[in-house]
Amino acid sequence: MRPRHVAPVLAAAVFLAACGPRTEPPPAPPQASGSAPGASPSTADRASAQRDAVAAYVGMWRAYESAAADGDTSGAATSRYATGNALDLINRAVHAIVKDGLRAQGTSVLAPQATDVRGADHPTEVRVEDCMDTSNTRLVKVDGSKYPDSPGGRRKMIATVRLGDSGWQVVSFGLGGVGTC
Repeated sequence: MRPRHVAPVLAAAVFLAACGPRTEPPPAPPQASGSAPGASPSTADRASAQRDAVAAYVGMWRAYESAAADGDTSGAATSRYATGNALDLINRAVHAIVKDGLRAQGTSVLAPQATDVRGADHPTEVRVEDCMDTSNTRLVKVDGSKYPDSPGGRRKMIATVRLGDSGWQVVSFGLGGVGTC
C-alpha cells in the first residue's frame, strides 16, 4: 500500500508501504535467547539478536498490513512489534487510512537482513535493511468507489530494532520512495 495521505505524518515525502490481509495472527515478538551449545556466548547472542530483530521487523509490517486491511485502529497488534516513533508512525498511518475510508489489499514482499549489531557481549540494537516490494499492494475505498492509488515498487527500508522489556521491537524506520533499491 502506498498511503500518500500519510506523508504529513512522515514529515516529508516518505510513504508507508506493505498492506495486505492475513488469515493468521502475527507471531509473538521474539525474546532474547541464550547461547547455543558449543558456540561462544557473543557469537550465539549476535546470531540470536539478528534473527529476533528481523522477526520483530517482519512482525511489525505484517501487523500493520492486517490492521490496514481490517481497519483496526486499536494498535494492539502493532504494539507487540514496535515502540516509540515506529509505533506512533504505524498507528497514525492506520488511523489515516480508516479516516479516509480506505482499506489495504495485497501483500508486500519483504527480504530483510540484519546489517549491524550493537552491544558486543549482549546485543541490544540491530539495524535491519530491506528492499521492500510493494508492487502487489494497493489502497481501495471501502464504499467501492474508485481510488487513484499510486503504483508500488521496490523501496529501500532501514529500521532500528532494540531489545527492551517487551523483547525485540522496531523503534524507528525510514522508507524510501519507489525505485530506491
